[in-house]
Amino acid sequence: MTGESGETVETAKDPGGCPSPALVREAGGRELVWTEAAEQRLQRIPGFVRSWAKKAIEGFATEKRYRTITEKVMDEARERIGM
Repeated sequence: MTGESGETVETAKDPGGCPSPALVREAGGRELVWTEAAEQRLQRIPGFVRSWAKKAIEGFATEKRYRTITEKVMDEARERIGM
């Protein structure tokens, strides 16, 4: 998939290697791809803090130069941020 800047965005894949739907977000000028599993996990976060958690995770991913947000990235962010 190609972003507006013409930059190629990696497609998320499930552990079996099959392409899975992914949510693309732009954070800090970079496009971030959320795997389906990470997006589902995000939806389990209580609504009143979900927006904050999403921004914190995307900020962490951008800082680490990750392009794809997986459950592992969410775990790393949680450890670092203390969520």
